[in-house]
Amino acid sequence: MGVRGDMYRFEYTASREDFLRFNEYHLSNSPSGKRTILIFMLILPAIMLLFLILSLINGNDAASILFMVVIYAVISVIWILAVKRMIFRNFRRVIAKMEKEGKMPYGMRTVLQFEEDMMIESTDDTENKVRYSGIEKIGIGSDMIYIYIGAIMAALVPLSAFRNDEEKDEFLRFINGKVAAARKGN
Repeated sequence: MGVRGDMYRFEYTASREDFLRFNEYHLSNSPSGKRTILIFMLILPAIMLLFLILSLINGNDAASILFMVVIYAVISVIWILAVKRMIFRNFRRVIAKMEKEGKMPYGMRTVLQFEEDMMIESTDDTENKVRYSGIEKIGIGSDMIYIYIGAIMAALVPLSAFRNDEEKDEFLRFINGKVAAARKGN
């Protein structure tokens, strides 16, 4: 991390794991991601409930129904506990396939600068300037700060760029202050 007055500069190379962690963070924390996970969690139990209702309608005996309830309940609990992990594992497979098809948005040296009125993200190929009013939200993951500049697009600031929690907190006060001031001005 570089500090120049009240400005910040970070240089890093985002890895495949950084990209995957961002997408997992986003899926776990965005309203649409949470909804998707919830739907997947409830699909199998709903289907099993339907089979149970059909068994009741068909007049199955009480012992069969009780057995089905226990089996369906166990399978449903296992499903609900495992579905998020399965979604993330599938996402990793999709990314692996995409890597074979072309250039991915990681693996490039990135310079992230925070100036007086904007954030500038530069790679060898691109430069993206975003006014602080264009920052949608700031998320904090287990090892990264995500500065959202779109619904599913964010600049990454590795927590390893900070020497300690005080430095990280100082940066968060800086960026949150810039975003709040920019929104007031609009």
